[in-house]
Amino acid sequence: MELVKGLCPIGVPVIASAYFDIFDGLLQAYVFVFLTSLYMAEAIEDEEQH
Repeated sequence: MELVKGLCPIGVPVIASAYFDIFDGLLQAYVFVFLTSLYMAEAIEDEEQH
């Protein structure tokens, strides 16, 4: 981001920052939901076996 700010100080860094912030948030949400669903599926499977 510092390179982008140095090359184009007006406009582009705001757009790039917003894009990466949204992408990062969506990626974290996806990973959290995916891992939670795996954990819950494993817990349900273990409960059914006992």
